[in-house]
Amino acid sequence: RHKRTVDISCFDPIIKDILKTLISRKIALEVNTTGLLSEEFGRVLCPDESVLKTYKALGGELLTLGSDAHRREGLAKGFSEAKTILKDLGFTRYHYYENRYPYPIDIE
Repeated sequence: RHKRTVDISCFDPIIKDILKTLISRKIALEVNTTGLLSEEFGRVLCPDESVLKTYKALGGELLTLGSDAHRREGLAKGFSEAKTILKDLGFTRYHYYENRYPYPIDIE
């Protein structure tokens, strides 16, 4: 809402290490759609596309989608747009978990 951009590139080495840890431990990276729905957040995914590209380049594939819904009307809000972005970045699926086990869902 303040129309300011924040350069977090100085944290790239730390972010890369975190992503490597997630991948090596088979921990999913949540892609949150809240930012897509709000001008205040710049209409971007969280993490943003640069982080997702790095994750993909490092071999990351285990993604989940989240919408921070506080009411049922907000469930899965923004998922369609998020899936399009993920597909454009080269991802072919995301996952949901049941009893701590990831189940893949193909992005069509």
